Amino acid sequence: MTRLRKGTLSIRGFAIFVAFSCAGSQGGTLWAAINRDTEEIYSVENYESLLAVAQQTVAVAKTSIGTIHPDFALSLNNLAAFYSTHGHYTEAIPLFRQALAIREKILNPLHPDVAVSLNNLAEVYRAQGNYREAEPLYLRALAIREKSSGASPSDLAQSVNNLGRLLVAEGRYAEAEALFLRSLTLWQKSLGAEHPEIATPLNNLADLYRIQGRFDEAEPLCLRALALREKAFGPYHPLVAASLNNVAGLYFASEKYSEAEALYLRAQAINENIFGQQHATTALGLNNLVKLKKAQGDNREALAIQKKLLGIGHPDVATTLNNLGDLLRIEGHYRDALTLCRQALTIRQKIYGAAHPAVAITLNNLALLYNEQRKYNAAMIFLKRALAIQERILGRNHPDLAISINNLAALYTADKRYREAEPLCKRSLAITESSLGPLHPRVAIVLDNLALIY
Repeated sequence: MTRLRKGTLSIRGFAIFVAFSCAGSQGGTLWAAINRDTEEIYSVENYESLLAVAQQTVAVAKTSIGTIHPDFALSLNNLAAFYSTHGHYTEAIPLFRQALAIREKILNPLHPDVAVSLNNLAEVYRAQGNYREAEPLYLRALAIREKSSGASPSDLAQSVNNLGRLLVAEGRYAEAEALFLRSLTLWQKSLGAEHPEIATPLNNLADLYRIQGRFDEAEPLCLRALALREKAFGPYHPLVAASLNNVAGLYFASEKYSEAEALYLRAQAINENIFGQQHATTALGLNNLVKLKKAQGDNREALAIQKKLLGIGHPDVATTLNNLGDLLRIEGHYRDALTLCRQALTIRQKIYGAAHPAVAITLNNLALLYNEQRKYNAAMIFLKRALAIQERILGRNHPDLAISINNLAALYTADKRYREAEPLCKRSLAITESSLGPLHPRVAIVLDNLALIY
C-alpha cells in the first residue's frame, strides 16, 4: 500500500504589522511600546513571551482607544497570528474575523489592511483544510490588491502566491502553476531577480513540480532559491537551512538519498547552532533525518523536544507521533505504533475536527498497521473513513484521493475480494493518469496492483 505524504511549502502566510497612530495619548504610547515589543519578540520566534505581550496589547488598546479603531484591529490581528502559528486555529479565527469586521467598517473597502485581514483568515481556513471557506477570501484579497493603488506589487504577488498554494492543496495543479509563475514575475519585477524574497515563489513552484514528479524542473528552482539566500544572508542563516531542507526533500523524493542526507545534516547543524538543540525548528529537522532511517532515536528525541516546547496538543507533535508510529510499523512493533498513531489521531481531530486532510493521513496509517497484521476488516474501516474525508474536501479527481482508492483496492486484493478491488484500481488509475500524467511513478504502483488482480 502507498502511504500518503504531506508536502511542504515555503511562504510566510500571516501578516503582522506595527503601527503608532495612537501615540498621542498616554494609553496610545503604552500601546505603541507594547506593540513594538510584539514585533521584536516575534522576529526572534520567542512565542511564549509573545502571547503575554500580544494579549496585553489587545487589553491596552481596548481601554485606551476603544474597539472600533484600526490599531485595535491590528492588535487583534497580531494575537490571532500568534495562535495560528501554534496551531490554535479555533482561537485565531474569531480574532481574525473581528479584525476584518473592524477594518471593513472604518476603512475603504479597497484598503490594503482589509486585504491583509482577508488573507490571514483565508490562511487559517486553508490550514484547517476548509478550502471552500478559504478560496473566496483569497479571491477577495486578490481583487482588492489588483484594484487598489495603495497595494504594492509584492502584496499582489503574495495574494497570487497564496491562492496558488490553495489550488495545490485542492489538486488543481495547472491553475496553481500559472499563479506561481505570475507571482514569480511580479516579485522579480518589484524586487529584482536577485532579491532573497524571490526564493519564496521559487520554492513553491519547485514544490509543485516535486508533487507532480517533475524533479528535473524542480531542482534548478530549489538550487536558485538556495543560492539567493546564501548570497544575501551568508551560509549560516536559518533561511539558508530552510532552503537546504527544501533541496534535500526534493532529493529524497527522487530517491537520491545520499545527497539528501548531506543537505539535511548541513541544515540541522545550522539550526542547532542558531536555535540550540531544545527548539522546535531543530526538532523538525530531526524528523527529516528520520525519514532517511539513519537513526531510530532521532524521532523520539524530536518528539520529546516538541512536547516540551509546543505542548502535547500542537499539530507538529501529532506529525512527529505519526512519523514515529510509521517507523515502528516498518520495524514490526505494531502495538507501540498503534498507540502513537491513535495519539496523533486524537490530537489532529481535536485541532482540526473530524474531517481534515491531516486526519485522513493518520487514518490511512492506522489502516496500514491493521493491513500488515492481516486484520483487513479493521483496516477497511479506517481507510474508508480516510477516503470519505478526502472525497469531501478534495473532490473526486484529486491525486491524493487516488492513493486512498488504490490502498482500498489493495486491501480487497489481499482479502481475495477481486471483484470489489478491480473497479477501485481502475478508478485510481484514471485519476492518477489524468492528474499527474501517464509517466508518473504513482501510475506504475497502481498498474502493479491491478496486475495482481488478474
